[in-house]
Amino acid sequence: MLESNVTAQRITEFVITGLDHLPNKKILGLLILVTYSLILLGSSANICIIASDRHLHRPMYIFICNLAVIDIMFTTSASTTLIALLLAGVRNISYHSCISRIQQINYSVPC
Repeated sequence: MLESNVTAQRITEFVITGLDHLPNKKILGLLILVTYSLILLGSSANICIIASDRHLHRPMYIFICNLAVIDIMFTTSASTTLIALLLAGVRNISYHSCISRIQQINYSVPC
């Protein structure tokens, strides 16, 4: 009795639901976009300052620089989908994009 579970369909994209009931989607999307921009600006400034000053090439500052890189990776993987959903109305996400974002979040969050 060797039966296998074989599905003839391949999943190519997911439809994001659950945020349809929000009354002010554009305001929330704009707030997330502004927050995302400020996080990118602050973390990039942090990285540039530490990389440009030779006196800051110590383990503590390199650790802070690594945290800034992780912050950029995490916010990019988490908030860009929300911004596209709330501001542009894009409700579909491809299978490969979804899997890559899940892997980025899993690698950037310490256990």
